[in-house]
Amino acid sequence: MIVRFLLTLVVPLVFCIPQVACAEVVFSVSKVSPGPISLGDSAVFEVLAKTKSGTQNFSIVGFDVGLSRLDGAGGVFTSYANYIGGTGWFIDSTGTLGLYDGASGNGITQLTTSDTAIASITLSTSNPTVLLGDYSVSLSNIYMDDGALVITTSAAEPTTYTITSVPEPSAMLLVSACAIAAVGVRFRRRFSPSL
Repeated sequence: MIVRFLLTLVVPLVFCIPQVACAEVVFSVSKVSPGPISLGDSAVFEVLAKTKSGTQNFSIVGFDVGLSRLDGAGGVFTSYANYIGGTGWFIDSTGTLGLYDGASGNGITQLTTSDTAIASITLSTSNPTVLLGDYSVSLSNIYMDDGALVITTSAAEPTTYTITSVPEPSAMLLVSACAIAAVGVRFRRRFSPSL
């Protein structure tokens, strides 16, 4: 009697709980070109995904890409590219948040244990409100499914980047002149006849 009661209570609950697929997918953001961003230049960040083990097919994916400063001091997002097909990108009016929510099309539909670039977003530092310093890009609100089951996802630590000032042309000329002079002195000492 007790077993029958438990089965009557537990079995319907099992069907009410959302099903979760087995492979966990880890999302991260990576800066395409290493090194600091000169004030006034642009940089591209890629959204990467990989499984912790095995492979994982997916049908729908959504995520937010956000900047650590919402006031635009760390630059603004200006354009994006989607490698998995379909549509769904949107950059908010402040330029500090990029949203993607769409189905895959003819692009990538399977992830492995290697990082796979699924999208990219361009950061511009040409806005007059951009300030020098260290900032970060992070992912949040990640959702992924394979058309039937929700896929467990997680986000890696935020990616940091630095905005630096553009060197003055006169300073660059001075550094170049000093380097040429140093090479000339060394060359002269090496090949001058001994007395």
